Amino acid sequence: KKVSWSVELEGQDLDQGALVEWKIRDPEAGHVLGSGTTPVRGPHVSWETENFQMQAWSDRSPKLYRIEVGVRKGGGVVDSLSQPYGLRRLERSGMRLRLNGRPVMLRGGTDSYNYPLTTLEPPNNVEFHRERIRKLKELGFNWIRFHTWVPSEEYMQAADELGMMLLVEPPAAADAKQPRPNVDVNNFIAEQEWIDILKSCRKHPSVVIYCPGNEEMLDER
Repeated sequence: KKVSWSVELEGQDLDQGALVEWKIRDPEAGHVLGSGTTPVRGPHVSWETENFQMQAWSDRSPKLYRIEVGVRKGGGVVDSLSQPYGLRRLERSGMRLRLNGRPVMLRGGTDSYNYPLTTLEPPNNVEFHRERIRKLKELGFNWIRFHTWVPSEEYMQAADELGMMLLVEPPAAADAKQPRPNVDVNNFIAEQEWIDILKSCRKHPSVVIYCPGNEEMLDER
């Protein structure tokens, strides 16, 4: 199957002769699977590639690859980005779930933002989250629901690496605004927050479900 790629750019005159250069790497094998260039014709650049026989990411086999992207203009690279990614598809089949076409059962618990060592927030330390997830995996868990919060980048990175599936929710304060004198304004705020959540989480294969929080204030309609 094909793989679709999308890059959002910000800056002046990037569409005048600029190119997006890309490389796909397999970190374990240490070689480049594919590379190419795409002309810039605006702030949104997209292209398709073959799948280069890439393995799917799953809770049992969390295979990660790396995409390297650079913007070249006037003979030099003006910006670049490198990030890991995984390919996976979670879909419903009747009352069951399938991950990459195979039946999967979500087995896990809820992270309610309880961190006694730091009191206020989760440690911004990837190894801290790796250790927690390793322990959960040893117990047979493969899924964590985040109660009205979005995990940190370090948390999601650890989940990507170790094969822990995640369900993220927006903070309760954003969904339960009181009073609501202007519904349109509140809806805009909620929509913008969801856009921010999606942009933060969509590059992580571990994030498989997005869900509204269970502490929302809903009117009769």
